[in-house]
Amino acid sequence: MTSRLFVVFGLFSCLSLGAQSLVAAEFKSWETTLSSALTLMEGNVDAIQISNDLTVTHRDSLLELSYSGGLDYAEQEDIKVQQYLSSRLTADWWYDKTWSPFVFASIEQNYQKAVDMRWQLGVGGKYTFWSDDDNTVSISAAIVRDQTDYIEGAGVDDIEGAARASIRLKGKHRLTEAGLTFQHVTYYLPSLKLIKNDESDIRWNTDLKLLVPLASVLSLTVSYSYDFENISGDRAPADSELEIGLQLRL
Repeated sequence: MTSRLFVVFGLFSCLSLGAQSLVAAEFKSWETTLSSALTLMEGNVDAIQISNDLTVTHRDSLLELSYSGGLDYAEQEDIKVQQYLSSRLTADWWYDKTWSPFVFASIEQNYQKAVDMRWQLGVGGKYTFWSDDDNTVSISAAIVRDQTDYIEGAGVDDIEGAARASIRLKGKHRLTEAGLTFQHVTYYLPSLKLIKNDESDIRWNTDLKLLVPLASVLSLTVSYSYDFENISGDRAPADSELEIGLQLRL
């Protein structure tokens, strides 16, 4: 299963980067962001991991098309304690307007959460209620089709094609003229049905990031994230991460 996910992750990355090089002349804006960090993990695993992320975004007058991928890995005493792989493709029409519709598809694997494979497809709308030269804040709502396969022996049943709501609050704030920037995003994803015995299936994720500019294309990043899933089998429902790294924007 891991090898299949590596293939999907690599294919999505190659398609995104290939599209950028082939058709860049036709579009108004392309942006690529690469980041790498050391992450202190707490929760199911207490360890230090290496986190790597890639984002490729195209914007024109109509569409914002964005691909993001992540690869995290950690070992303790030569034993793997975390492997996280993710790929996500999002299309947002009229992205710079107050209201905009979007669709997305994502796939991930999270060893820490005992998730062998998770697929999501979603459609929704975004409302940007604060937008000026220094600040952008939006709230969005989507309906998501979710499939989660857990690692064998995780103590929890697979989630087969569940319908899920997704509420997201996202913001970006430039704090100084020098470019010091604070970013935040929070997701709340409740299932639209009870799993069993009146048990709700709720996920919550918050990411906070401070970017300190070091050069025109390079920033120091300090980030904190909190992740909660109440359907977790024999794993703890909550994990948190504190990381420091570098971000390159091209």
